[in-house]
Amino acid sequence: MQLRMLVAIFVLLTVMTGCTNGGKAANTFTLEQVADAIRAEGAELSPRGTDDAALLNHVKPSVYVLGHPTIKPVYPHSIYIYVFDSEQEMQKAKTDMSGKFTISLLTNLKKYEQGNVMIMYFATDGNMKEFNQEIQSALQKLAV
Repeated sequence: MQLRMLVAIFVLLTVMTGCTNGGKAANTFTLEQVADAIRAEGAELSPRGTDDAALLNHVKPSVYVLGHPTIKPVYPHSIYIYVFDSEQEMQKAKTDMSGKFTISLLTNLKKYEQGNVMIMYFATDGNMKEFNQEIQSALQKLAV
C-alpha cells in the first residue's frame, strides 16, 4: 500500500511540474548572456547606463552604443536591452510601448524579442542593416 502511495505522489508531482509552463523550459536570459551573445557576433558594445524615461512594465533598459572594431559611424547606433522576470512580463511590456519612443525622420527603430528579453535597436543614420544580423543571430543562438 505504501508503495502505491509513493508511486501516486511521484506521478502527481511529475504531471504538475510538466504542466506549469506548457512542458517547455522557460527561456529566461540575463543581461550578461545577451550582451556576450551580441559581442560574440562581432559587435562592440559600450555601456551607457540605464534610461529611466524608457521604462517598460517597471523595467529600465540597459543602454549600449554599438560599434565595429574597424568601422566608426558618424552617428552611433544604440540598443536598449530590457530583461524582464519572465516571458509573460515581456509580453505585458509590449502593450506599454505606445508613445514611449519618439524618433527623428532619419532614425530607424527595430524591436527584437527572445524569451524574457526585448531589444530596441536605434539606427540614428537610418541604416538598419549595419547591426541587424548580429542582433538577430545572437538572439537565435541564445534560444538554442
